[in-house]
Amino acid sequence: HAATSIGWISYLGAGVAAGLLASLVLCPAEDARIRMVADPCYAQDGLVKACVKLYHDEGIAATYAGFWAMNVKQIPYTVTKQCSFDFLTAMAYSTLCISAMDHVPLFLGAAIPLAAALCTSVLSAVASQPGDVLLTATYKDGNHRGGLKDVYSKGGLAAFFCWYK
Repeated sequence: HAATSIGWISYLGAGVAAGLLASLVLCPAEDARIRMVADPCYAQDGLVKACVKLYHDEGIAATYAGFWAMNVKQIPYTVTKQCSFDFLTAMAYSTLCISAMDHVPLFLGAAIPLAAALCTSVLSAVASQPGDVLLTATYKDGNHRGGLKDVYSKGGLAAFFCWYK
């Protein structure tokens, strides 16, 4: 059991590290994407032009103002995606008494990962929803001031699972 625990801890650690790295890369694009939806001045531009415009108007530091909000979204998403897919796939194979050395019928070889991926998608979306709401609140109007208190004041904990206005 110790090896299994260490395995899952390493999956969690890898998910956190991957989420942090993704946040670094995605922050400018998320700022531009959210601004394209919320601000008509950015709506007609494509993503690349919106990123350039944001950089020109506000500087690179402004696009990283939502870095922590991005982590609240990205880390739960990445950890859930990595861990739940592996867990669900392993559980399905174990339930069907199929080991790594067994010949897996083509149908099961496709159906098990597909079903695990479907469940993983739903779990990842639910896990990242509060962070997505917080990220939208942070970037939507360009002042980068939306935050936990702002979202919470709109409807308590339930506001983190709804579209933020």
